[in-house]
Amino acid sequence: MIRLCAWAAVLLPMAFLTRHAAPHIQLPIRFAIFALAGAMAAWFQTARSETVVIDSPISTMITARVIDVEMREAGRWRYTVEILQTEKPRLKRPPNAALLGVRGQGAAFPPGTVIKGLVRLQPPAGPAMPGLNDFAFSSYFNGIGAIGGFMGAPHAVDAQQPERGTFDARFEDWLSALRSAINQRILSVLPGDIGAFASALVTNDTAAFSKEALEALRISGLAHVYSISGLHMVLAAGISFVGLRMIFSLFPGFIQTRPAKVYAALGAITASGLYLLISGMPVPAVRSFIMLAVGMGGVIAARTVLTLRSVALATFAIVIVSPSSALGPSFQMSFAAAAALISGYSLWRLRPAEFRRFSGIPFYATVLPAIRAVGGVMLTSEIAGIATAIFSVTHFQRLTLLGTLGNVAAMPFISFIVMPAGFLAVLLMPFGLDYYPLIVMGWGLEGTMAVARLVSSLGGDIGTGQMASWVLPAASLAFVLAILPHSRLFRLIGAGLFVSVLVLIIACGSARRPDLVVAETADLVGIRSAHRLAPNSTRPPTFIMDQWVRALVAQEVAKPEQAAKLVLEREGPRKPLTEADEWTVEDAMEAAGKAVAPGNFRCSGRDWCIGKLADGLLVATFSDFAFQGPACRQAQIVIAAAFLRQPTCEKGEAQLFDRNALRRRGALAFYLERPPGKSPDLSRADIATSYRVVGALEGRDRPWLHHRYYDWRSNSYHAPFQPDQ
Repeated sequence: MIRLCAWAAVLLPMAFLTRHAAPHIQLPIRFAIFALAGAMAAWFQTARSETVVIDSPISTMITARVIDVEMREAGRWRYTVEILQTEKPRLKRPPNAALLGVRGQGAAFPPGTVIKGLVRLQPPAGPAMPGLNDFAFSSYFNGIGAIGGFMGAPHAVDAQQPERGTFDARFEDWLSALRSAINQRILSVLPGDIGAFASALVTNDTAAFSKEALEALRISGLAHVYSISGLHMVLAAGISFVGLRMIFSLFPGFIQTRPAKVYAALGAITASGLYLLISGMPVPAVRSFIMLAVGMGGVIAARTVLTLRSVALATFAIVIVSPSSALGPSFQMSFAAAAALISGYSLWRLRPAEFRRFSGIPFYATVLPAIRAVGGVMLTSEIAGIATAIFSVTHFQRLTLLGTLGNVAAMPFISFIVMPAGFLAVLLMPFGLDYYPLIVMGWGLEGTMAVARLVSSLGGDIGTGQMASWVLPAASLAFVLAILPHSRLFRLIGAGLFVSVLVLIIACGSARRPDLVVAETADLVGIRSAHRLAPNSTRPPTFIMDQWVRALVAQEVAKPEQAAKLVLEREGPRKPLTEADEWTVEDAMEAAGKAVAPGNFRCSGRDWCIGKLADGLLVATFSDFAFQGPACRQAQIVIAAAFLRQPTCEKGEAQLFDRNALRRRGALAFYLERPPGKSPDLSRADIATSYRVVGALEGRDRPWLHHRYYDWRSNSYHAPFQPDQ
């Protein structure tokens, strides 16, 4: 913060002294001031965040207050809880809040209920591999310090617990209870994916969607439909505005003596504001509401305000209040689409007069409304698709080609059936008259899902793989330069620059694919060869594997080969191997290393695995410390899914990475640095230079990573930092 204040002390006087200078002198200073303001906003948000993140997985008994509840797929529930107490064991650093799943529970506990149960807690996940999304970042700024699940159904606690004291907290509890009641009412009338779709449109709760339905919506380019954003806010405001104008028209005396249009605009702002609160205020919806309020303000003032200034105002408001959201895909894609559509509309208004000559032809004039409707949807879909494509590629490693077809076919259902019926259902829900509007809404959503399944069956989903680190900033800068200029010359220069950057991204924007990837928990390791990924587990966790498959563009996931299961005579699971058993394990590992095919693993149950890279290097994985010696002597790279007392191999036979090392470095990616086919029988120095290791969190000192350096035994932090305790 001292550095930021020093920069402010330098830049603010410079801005004052150059206020009458030429624009080319003022522009860099203003840019630096805005960058400084963003950095200070980020510092303030980080400073006021008091999220305590749990340091390691643990099972404990908790007493917690339900903050929010979501219905998951197949009748499961997910609670957001405020942890009040932990016991058996009592945690020294209990998290403030946690996301906890539960199975086998008939009805959910409403928000505000105090519950108790045995849970398994773990820290929020970091990047699945270097360069991918860090989920711990968003969890930290959302106040979530742990994720996990109940080990059995929790039960309500009758003991009186102190209420949340602040007005904001009580209002948040009331909103959570309202959203939960709306969700359960919708799902009771519309079960399955249709009910999940309706809940997503009303309250932004997508937890009940099945994986197949979400995938169909994404491939068909309709993922923006279930994420509350500009489309939904405009439809809600438009329905309110038109509906109020129609109601006012029933009273001629009122409409002749009062500014009915102003009252309708105020009513539209109010309706969209209530919709924003019910939806939980996601970033795209907040952006849409700010722009909508500005637009309706223009209606009240009889002025046109559909300009990029409204986008800039919404951007400024969100970045100042919550700068962390600017790094998320929702913020980036929402603002890119809005800015591109406004810029495209400004260009369309400047179209030549020749475009309007056909309107005088009788047949053309008859079908003109339909042509405008279909053409408008196609044009807006293409503009928004191009604007958001780069963010979809960098964040999700995928590109959808048939989004225009899906939007043209689905928009009539959404605009004329789903949203009006949903709006009416929410209005009638307090009176118990929402059943038939919800049924009509379900009909429209069934049509939308039919379109999504049909379009997704045609393909059009391209996996791009992980992109280079320079792609996102370069494309973002080119995009901004393309939409900002006002003169025709600068528009052409900006568009040319944007196209040039896109061509450069297509030509050389892909990141180099690692040859070996290791999850941060060290219990999942994958070998990549061409378009094939071979994990060391027959049932790998889908959360990590889905990210690996997309980032590595793996078209095939191979199962590990199976070696004979060894029967070892040990005194206990935490006891070392006898000398005879250790030689037996070493012989089995040696045989597995010779028999395993390159690019695959050979495993002895869950005890250990031996994998072979393309250049012949052997990788050993195990979860029991007793296999450390044989693994170090047989492989060149050793991955231990355990906290080892001596996390090194004797005599330097191999390079070892245990769970403690990965806890601090994050997920690892190995890149081979010598040509395939070279003999793996190398010296220690040659082995160290035969591959390059990159950690997902190396060199990063961030508040959402401090828990990785905490030692619960000494209740202190290790280097490189010592935060206040």
